[in-house]
Amino acid sequence: MAQVSCSSSTVTGHHAARRQSASAFSRLVNHLEIWSERHRARRALAGMSDAMLKDIGLSRGEATYEWEKPFWRP
Repeated sequence: MAQVSCSSSTVTGHHAARRQSASAFSRLVNHLEIWSERHRARRALAGMSDAMLKDIGLSRGEATYEWEKPFWRP
């Protein structure tokens, strides 16, 4: 039977790479959630009446400016 050995730096490096990958994936998921929420909120603004916009303190022009922005722009 063959013995397998590995150095601690290899194991540590592997785990660090895995954590980095998971972290990158988490950041991607977080961005997708933010972008989805922006899209949903902007669509809701687009469907509001002038009276509803006035209730939340926005003019039609301000609402139009906001909902015309692409989802990736804050």
